[in-house]
Amino acid sequence: MRRRIATLAKREEDIRESWIGAMEVRIVREELAKCQKMEGVNHYSECKHLSELYLNLMRTNKVCPNLPGLFQHSSRMFISQVKGYKQVETS
Repeated sequence: MRRRIATLAKREEDIRESWIGAMEVRIVREELAKCQKMEGVNHYSECKHLSELYLNLMRTNKVCPNLPGLFQHSSRMFISQVKGYKQVETS
């Protein structure tokens, strides 16, 4: 019984830490977007610290930036399954 409680507590702690990491990434991404919009053409130099922080957080928190569910963890979702995707044939 105690082992099960400890396992559940550990699982909840891991989930909580995962959510905190994801929210951290989201906040930095929003700040980066604001900085890029505000700085205009100078955003490469002025927002560099935010972009580096964003990339480091994404690496450490293992967040998929573009499409939720795309190649995350063990669920294999292919691009053709994404809503709005249309395959274009090239000649």
